Amino acid sequence: MSEENVELARRASEMFNRRDLHGFLSLMAQDVKFQPQAGPISDGHDGMRRLWGSLIEGADLTVEVVDTRDLGDDRVLANVRQHGHGRAGPSFDDALWVPSRWRQGECAWWGVFFDEKAALDALEAAGLSE
Repeated sequence: MSEENVELARRASEMFNRRDLHGFLSLMAQDVKFQPQAGPISDGHDGMRRLWGSLIEGADLTVEVVDTRDLGDDRVLANVRQHGHGRAGPSFDDALWVPSRWRQGECAWWGVFFDEKAALDALEAAGLSE
């Protein structure tokens, strides 16, 4: 199951880059939770739609998966680069860590963090430690 979850995490990034909201949501559990390093937590598909809208409207960006690790059980940690530019701002090229927890082929929890330690700490705080 873990290898399948790694592949699902990669597919989520691909769907984001294609701007396929329907496909992206098909990978998310109805009660999915999104936890950013900074900002409010988003809940469920409605929260994902709001998050999606703010990302797409706020910047022209793509994500590139650099590495994806199976952390065992239902946990995946991806290292990604986000490239792009804000609608009214400068370009950016940032390294991010995206931890996720999967349940029966759907993402139940995920987050975006600026460093690996913060991502792993979030997994631990959510009761999902290695």
